[in-house]
Amino acid sequence: MHYLHRVECVKKILTDENTDLFMITDPKNVLYLTGFEGGKLFISQDDEPILIVSALSFEEAEDVAKGVHIQRVPLSESMKNFSLNVLKELRPKSIFYDDLSVSDYLSLEALGFKLRDGSRYISHLRRRKDETEVEYIRRAAELTGELMEILMAHIKPGIRENDLAKEADIFIRERGLEYAFPVIIVSGFKSSYPHGKPSLKTISECEPVTIDLGVKYEGYCVDMTRSFIVGRNPEYETVLEDVTNAQGLALNCVKAGIQCRDVDRVVREFLDSKGYGELFIHSLGHGVGLDIHEPPSLNPLSEDILMENEVVTIEPGIYFKNKFGCRVEDTVLVLKDRCKVLTSDK
Repeated sequence: MHYLHRVECVKKILTDENTDLFMITDPKNVLYLTGFEGGKLFISQDDEPILIVSALSFEEAEDVAKGVHIQRVPLSESMKNFSLNVLKELRPKSIFYDDLSVSDYLSLEALGFKLRDGSRYISHLRRRKDETEVEYIRRAAELTGELMEILMAHIKPGIRENDLAKEADIFIRERGLEYAFPVIIVSGFKSSYPHGKPSLKTISECEPVTIDLGVKYEGYCVDMTRSFIVGRNPEYETVLEDVTNAQGLALNCVKAGIQCRDVDRVVREFLDSKGYGELFIHSLGHGVGLDIHEPPSLNPLSEDILMENEVVTIEPGIYFKNKFGCRVEDTVLVLKDRCKVLTSDK
Protein backbone atom coordinates (compact mmCIF):
# COMPACT_ATOMS: atom_id res chain seq x y z
CA MET A 1 0.00 0.00 0.00
CA HIS A 2 1.15 3.54 -0.76
CA TYR A 3 0.76 4.89 2.78
CA LEU A 4 3.61 7.40 2.57
CA HIS A 5 2.22 8.85 -0.65
CA ARG A 6 -1.21 9.19 0.93
CA VAL A 7 0.25 11.03 3.92
CA GLU A 8 2.09 13.35 1.53
CA CYS A 9 -1.24 14.10 -0.15
CA VAL A 10 -2.67 15.08 3.24
CA LYS A 11 0.34 17.32 3.90
CA LYS A 12 -0.22 19.03 0.56
CA ILE A 13 -3.84 19.67 1.55
CA LEU A 14 -2.61 21.33 4.74
CA THR A 15 -0.21 23.52 2.76
CA ASP A 16 -2.79 24.45 0.14
CA GLU A 17 -5.41 25.27 2.77
CA ASN A 18 -2.97 27.08 5.09
CA THR A 19 -3.78 24.75 7.99
CA ASP A 20 -1.28 23.49 10.56
CA LEU A 21 -2.51 20.02 11.45
CA PHE A 22 -4.95 17.29 10.41
CA MET A 23 -6.46 15.34 13.33
CA ILE A 24 -7.81 12.03 12.00
CA THR A 25 -9.92 9.84 14.27
CA ASP A 26 -12.19 7.88 11.91
CA PRO A 27 -10.75 4.33 12.20
CA LYS A 28 -11.06 3.63 8.45
CA ASN A 29 -9.32 6.91 7.60
CA VAL A 30 -6.48 6.02 9.97
CA LEU A 31 -6.31 2.59 8.32
CA TYR A 32 -6.19 4.18 4.86
CA LEU A 33 -3.25 6.38 5.84
CA THR A 34 -1.22 4.03 8.07
CA GLY A 35 -2.30 0.40 7.66
CA PHE A 36 -3.56 0.32 11.27
CA GLU A 37 -7.23 0.69 12.14
CA GLY A 38 -7.82 2.80 15.24
CA GLY A 39 -6.25 5.40 17.48
CA LYS A 40 -5.76 9.08 16.68
CA LEU A 41 -3.52 10.29 13.89
CA PHE A 42 -1.95 13.76 13.86
CA ILE A 43 -0.43 14.89 10.55
CA SER A 44 1.34 18.25 10.34
CA GLN A 45 2.94 19.94 7.36
CA ASP A 46 6.57 19.17 8.17
CA ASP A 47 6.87 16.65 11.01
CA GLU A 48 6.53 12.87 11.09
CA PRO A 49 2.89 11.85 11.67
CA ILE A 50 2.02 10.82 15.22
CA LEU A 51 -0.27 7.86 15.89
CA ILE A 52 -1.67 7.69 19.42
CA VAL A 53 -2.94 4.28 20.54
CA SER A 54 -4.01 2.56 23.73
CA ALA A 55 -1.76 0.10 25.54
CA LEU A 56 -3.99 -2.72 24.26
CA SER A 57 -3.32 -1.75 20.64
CA PHE A 58 0.32 -0.70 20.91
CA GLU A 59 1.96 -4.00 19.89
CA GLU A 60 -0.30 -4.44 16.86
CA ALA A 61 0.24 -0.83 15.81
CA GLU A 62 4.01 -1.32 16.00
CA ASP A 63 3.70 -4.36 13.74
CA VAL A 64 1.44 -2.93 11.03
CA ALA A 65 1.45 0.89 11.06
CA LYS A 66 3.67 2.47 8.42
CA GLY A 67 5.44 5.83 8.35
CA VAL A 68 4.30 7.11 11.75
CA HIS A 69 5.72 7.75 15.20
CA ILE A 70 3.60 5.70 17.62
CA GLN A 71 2.83 6.99 21.09
CA ARG A 72 1.20 4.75 23.70
CA VAL A 73 -1.35 6.12 26.14
CA PRO A 74 -0.29 5.10 29.67
CA LEU A 75 -2.83 3.35 31.89
CA SER A 76 -2.75 6.34 34.23
CA GLU A 77 -4.11 8.69 31.58
CA SER A 78 -7.13 8.83 29.28
CA MET A 79 -6.86 8.91 25.50
CA LYS A 80 -8.53 12.33 25.49
CA ASN A 81 -6.14 13.95 27.97
CA PHE A 82 -3.06 12.34 26.44
CA SER A 83 -4.06 13.50 22.95
CA LEU A 84 -4.71 16.99 24.25
CA ASN A 85 -1.22 17.16 25.76
CA VAL A 86 0.28 16.07 22.43
CA LEU A 87 -1.66 18.83 20.68
CA LYS A 88 -0.38 21.38 23.18
CA GLU A 89 3.19 20.28 22.42
CA LEU A 90 2.60 20.56 18.67
CA ARG A 91 1.00 24.00 19.15
CA PRO A 92 -1.09 24.15 15.96
CA LYS A 93 -3.16 27.28 15.49
CA SER A 94 -5.53 25.71 12.97
CA ILE A 95 -6.74 22.10 12.83
CA PHE A 96 -8.63 20.06 10.27
CA TYR A 97 -10.65 17.18 11.73
CA ASP A 98 -12.48 14.31 10.06
CA ASP A 99 -14.75 13.00 12.83
CA LEU A 100 -15.22 14.90 16.07
CA SER A 101 -17.89 14.73 18.76
CA VAL A 102 -19.62 17.92 19.86
CA SER A 103 -18.06 17.71 23.32
CA ASP A 104 -14.53 17.27 21.92
CA TYR A 105 -15.10 20.11 19.47
CA LEU A 106 -16.19 22.46 22.25
CA SER A 107 -13.27 21.41 24.47
CA LEU A 108 -10.71 22.12 21.76
CA GLU A 109 -12.39 25.35 20.72
CA ALA A 110 -12.33 26.56 24.33
CA LEU A 111 -8.55 26.09 24.33
CA GLY A 112 -8.19 28.45 21.38
CA PHE A 113 -7.73 25.99 18.52
CA LYS A 114 -9.27 27.05 15.21
CA LEU A 115 -11.18 23.98 13.99
CA ARG A 116 -12.38 23.18 10.47
CA ASP A 117 -14.17 20.12 9.11
CA GLY A 118 -11.76 18.49 6.67
CA SER A 119 -13.57 15.18 6.21
CA ARG A 120 -14.35 15.90 2.56
CA TYR A 121 -10.63 16.00 1.73
CA ILE A 122 -9.99 12.50 3.07
CA SER A 123 -13.15 11.20 1.41
CA HIS A 124 -11.95 12.64 -1.89
CA LEU A 125 -8.57 10.91 -1.54
CA ARG A 126 -10.23 7.57 -0.78
CA ARG A 127 -12.58 7.73 -3.77
CA ARG A 128 -9.91 7.13 -6.41
CA LYS A 129 -8.51 3.62 -5.92
CA ASP A 130 -4.90 2.68 -6.65
CA GLU A 131 -3.84 -0.55 -8.37
CA THR A 132 -3.55 -2.50 -5.13
CA GLU A 133 -6.98 -1.40 -3.93
CA VAL A 134 -8.56 -2.33 -7.26
CA GLU A 135 -6.95 -5.77 -7.08
CA TYR A 136 -8.26 -6.33 -3.54
CA ILE A 137 -11.76 -5.30 -4.59
CA ARG A 138 -11.55 -7.49 -7.70
CA ARG A 139 -10.62 -10.46 -5.51
CA ALA A 140 -13.45 -9.65 -3.08
CA ALA A 141 -15.80 -9.58 -6.07
CA GLU A 142 -14.62 -13.02 -7.21
CA LEU A 143 -15.25 -14.49 -3.77
CA THR A 144 -18.63 -12.79 -3.53
CA GLY A 145 -19.66 -14.21 -6.90
CA GLU A 146 -18.51 -17.66 -5.83
CA LEU A 147 -20.60 -17.45 -2.67
CA MET A 148 -23.63 -16.20 -4.61
CA GLU A 149 -23.40 -19.20 -6.95
CA ILE A 150 -23.28 -21.60 -3.99
CA LEU A 151 -26.38 -20.07 -2.41
CA MET A 152 -28.32 -20.02 -5.67
CA ALA A 153 -27.52 -23.71 -6.18
CA HIS A 154 -28.97 -24.52 -2.74
CA ILE A 155 -32.30 -22.77 -3.29
CA LYS A 156 -35.30 -25.04 -3.64
CA PRO A 157 -38.85 -25.14 -2.27
CA GLY A 158 -38.82 -26.07 1.42
CA ILE A 159 -35.46 -24.57 2.35
CA ARG A 160 -35.46 -21.79 4.94
CA GLU A 161 -33.84 -18.39 4.60
CA ASN A 162 -31.69 -19.17 7.65
CA ASP A 163 -30.50 -22.41 6.02
CA LEU A 164 -29.06 -20.35 3.18
CA ALA A 165 -27.53 -17.91 5.67
CA LYS A 166 -25.87 -20.89 7.39
CA GLU A 167 -24.32 -21.96 4.07
CA ALA A 168 -22.98 -18.43 3.66
CA ASP A 169 -21.49 -18.51 7.16
CA ILE A 170 -19.74 -21.81 6.41
CA PHE A 171 -18.22 -20.33 3.23
CA ILE A 172 -16.97 -17.28 5.13
CA ARG A 173 -15.52 -19.20 8.08
CA GLU A 174 -13.84 -21.95 6.06
CA ARG A 175 -11.95 -19.35 4.03
CA GLY A 176 -11.10 -17.04 6.92
CA LEU A 177 -13.08 -14.18 5.39
CA GLU A 178 -15.37 -11.44 6.70
CA TYR A 179 -18.71 -10.16 5.51
CA ALA A 180 -18.73 -6.63 4.17
CA PHE A 181 -22.15 -6.28 5.86
CA PRO A 182 -24.77 -8.64 7.35
CA VAL A 183 -26.10 -10.89 4.59
CA ILE A 184 -29.63 -10.17 3.33
CA ILE A 185 -31.71 -13.20 2.29
CA VAL A 186 -35.44 -12.54 1.92
CA SER A 187 -38.24 -14.35 0.11
CA GLY A 188 -41.89 -13.93 -0.78
CA PHE A 189 -43.49 -10.80 0.64
CA LYS A 190 -40.30 -10.17 2.66
CA SER A 191 -38.41 -9.48 -0.56
CA SER A 192 -40.05 -6.04 -0.46
CA TYR A 193 -37.83 -5.26 2.56
CA PRO A 194 -34.66 -3.74 1.03
CA HIS A 195 -32.64 -4.50 4.19
CA GLY A 196 -34.59 -7.51 5.47
CA LYS A 197 -32.91 -10.19 7.58
CA PRO A 198 -32.90 -13.95 6.96
CA SER A 199 -35.39 -15.77 9.16
CA LEU A 200 -36.96 -19.18 9.74
CA LYS A 201 -39.34 -18.50 6.85
CA THR A 202 -39.55 -21.38 4.37
CA ILE A 203 -39.16 -20.59 0.68
CA SER A 204 -42.13 -21.88 -1.30
CA GLU A 205 -42.68 -22.76 -4.95
CA CYS A 206 -43.11 -19.70 -7.23
CA GLU A 207 -41.78 -17.30 -4.56
CA PRO A 208 -39.26 -14.56 -5.34
CA VAL A 209 -35.94 -14.54 -3.50
CA THR A 210 -33.46 -11.67 -3.08
CA ILE A 211 -29.91 -12.24 -1.85
CA ASP A 212 -27.71 -9.22 -1.09
CA LEU A 213 -24.21 -9.96 0.16
CA GLY A 214 -20.59 -8.93 0.04
CA VAL A 215 -17.23 -10.34 1.08
CA LYS A 216 -14.24 -8.39 2.36
CA TYR A 217 -10.74 -9.05 1.07
CA GLU A 218 -7.79 -7.36 2.81
CA GLY A 219 -10.32 -4.95 4.31
CA TYR A 220 -11.95 -3.95 1.02
CA CYS A 221 -15.67 -4.44 0.43
CA VAL A 222 -17.93 -5.51 -2.41
CA ASP A 223 -21.72 -5.34 -2.76
CA MET A 224 -23.79 -7.67 -4.95
CA THR A 225 -27.51 -8.48 -5.18
CA ARG A 226 -29.41 -11.07 -7.19
CA SER A 227 -33.17 -11.58 -7.39
CA PHE A 228 -34.86 -14.62 -8.90
CA ILE A 229 -37.90 -16.84 -8.73
CA VAL A 230 -38.24 -20.41 -7.47
CA GLY A 231 -40.37 -21.82 -10.28
CA ARG A 232 -42.40 -19.53 -12.55
CA ASN A 233 -44.19 -16.25 -11.84
CA PRO A 234 -44.87 -14.21 -15.01
CA GLU A 235 -45.61 -10.97 -13.13
CA TYR A 236 -42.37 -11.14 -11.18
CA GLU A 237 -40.38 -12.18 -14.24
CA THR A 238 -41.56 -9.04 -16.06
CA VAL A 239 -40.46 -6.83 -13.16
CA LEU A 240 -37.09 -8.60 -12.98
CA GLU A 241 -36.55 -8.07 -16.70
CA ASP A 242 -37.37 -4.36 -16.36
CA VAL A 243 -35.03 -3.93 -13.37
CA THR A 244 -32.25 -5.79 -15.19
CA ASN A 245 -32.72 -3.60 -18.27
CA ALA A 246 -32.67 -0.49 -16.06
CA GLN A 247 -29.35 -1.58 -14.62
CA GLY A 248 -28.02 -2.13 -18.13
CA LEU A 249 -28.94 1.44 -19.08
CA ALA A 250 -27.04 2.72 -16.05
CA LEU A 251 -23.98 0.60 -16.78
CA ASN A 252 -23.88 2.04 -20.29
CA CYS A 253 -23.81 5.56 -18.80
CA VAL A 254 -21.15 5.06 -16.14
CA LYS A 255 -17.80 6.63 -17.00
CA ALA A 256 -15.44 9.24 -15.61
CA GLY A 257 -16.76 12.79 -15.79
CA ILE A 258 -20.49 12.08 -15.73
CA GLN A 259 -22.65 13.46 -12.93
CA CYS A 260 -23.99 10.82 -10.57
CA ARG A 261 -27.48 12.29 -10.60
CA ASP A 262 -27.60 11.96 -14.39
CA VAL A 263 -26.98 8.21 -14.18
CA ASP A 264 -29.70 7.97 -11.52
CA ARG A 265 -32.08 10.01 -13.69
CA VAL A 266 -31.72 7.66 -16.68
CA VAL A 267 -32.83 4.73 -14.54
CA ARG A 268 -35.72 6.56 -12.87
CA GLU A 269 -37.07 7.80 -16.19
CA PHE A 270 -36.95 4.29 -17.64
CA LEU A 271 -38.67 2.70 -14.63
CA ASP A 272 -41.25 5.48 -14.59
CA SER A 273 -42.01 4.79 -18.26
CA LYS A 274 -42.74 1.19 -17.27
CA GLY A 275 -45.31 2.36 -14.72
CA TYR A 276 -43.32 1.82 -11.53
CA GLY A 277 -43.39 5.47 -10.48
CA GLU A 278 -42.45 5.83 -6.81
CA LEU A 279 -41.60 2.16 -6.31
CA PHE A 280 -37.86 2.79 -6.76
CA ILE A 281 -37.32 4.04 -3.21
CA HIS A 282 -33.55 4.32 -2.76
CA SER A 283 -30.40 5.65 -4.40
CA LEU A 284 -29.14 3.99 -7.56
CA GLY A 285 -25.77 3.31 -5.97
CA HIS A 286 -22.86 4.30 -3.76
CA GLY A 287 -19.11 4.10 -3.54
CA VAL A 288 -17.38 1.11 -1.93
CA GLY A 289 -13.91 0.57 -0.53
CA LEU A 290 -12.77 0.18 3.06
CA ASP A 291 -16.38 1.02 3.97
CA ILE A 292 -19.37 -0.60 2.34
CA HIS A 293 -20.95 2.84 1.86
CA GLU A 294 -18.60 5.59 0.72
CA PRO A 295 -18.88 8.65 -1.50
CA PRO A 296 -19.99 9.18 -4.17
CA SER A 297 -23.74 8.75 -3.95
CA LEU A 298 -25.78 8.14 -7.09
CA ASN A 299 -29.13 9.76 -6.32
CA PRO A 300 -31.30 12.60 -7.66
CA LEU A 301 -29.72 15.21 -5.35
CA SER A 302 -26.08 14.21 -5.75
CA GLU A 303 -23.52 16.85 -6.72
CA ASP A 304 -20.82 14.20 -7.20
CA ILE A 305 -19.07 13.59 -10.51
CA LEU A 306 -17.71 10.12 -11.22
CA MET A 307 -13.91 9.87 -11.25
CA GLU A 308 -11.67 7.42 -13.05
CA ASN A 309 -10.63 4.45 -10.89
CA GLU A 310 -13.32 4.79 -8.28
CA VAL A 311 -15.58 1.87 -7.46
CA VAL A 312 -19.36 2.19 -7.18
CA THR A 313 -22.47 0.04 -7.07
CA ILE A 314 -25.37 0.12 -9.51
CA GLU A 315 -28.50 -1.27 -7.84
CA PRO A 316 -31.96 -0.40 -9.18
CA GLY A 317 -34.85 -1.97 -7.30
CA ILE A 318 -38.65 -2.06 -7.33
CA TYR A 319 -40.70 -2.83 -4.20
CA PHE A 320 -44.39 -3.70 -4.00
CA LYS A 321 -45.52 -3.46 -0.38
CA ASN A 322 -46.65 -6.78 1.14
CA LYS A 323 -46.16 -8.48 -2.23
CA PHE A 324 -42.56 -8.70 -3.45
CA GLY A 325 -39.42 -6.74 -4.22
CA CYS A 326 -36.78 -7.07 -6.89
CA ARG A 327 -33.23 -5.64 -6.93
CA VAL A 328 -30.18 -6.29 -9.10
CA GLU A 329 -26.80 -4.94 -7.99
CA ASP A 330 -23.22 -5.07 -9.18
CA THR A 331 -19.99 -3.41 -8.11
CA VAL A 332 -18.21 -1.65 -10.98
CA LEU A 333 -14.90 0.08 -11.64
CA VAL A 334 -15.24 3.50 -13.28
CA LEU A 335 -12.92 3.92 -16.27
CA LYS A 336 -12.20 6.86 -18.55
CA ASP A 337 -14.89 6.08 -21.14
CA ARG A 338 -16.84 3.15 -19.66
CA CYS A 339 -17.13 0.97 -16.58
CA LYS A 340 -16.01 -2.56 -15.82
CA VAL A 341 -18.35 -4.86 -13.90
CA LEU A 342 -16.41 -6.60 -11.13
CA THR A 343 -19.12 -8.83 -9.65
CA SER A 344 -20.58 -11.70 -11.65
CA ASP A 345 -22.15 -15.14 -11.30
CA LYS A 346 -22.73 -17.98 -13.72
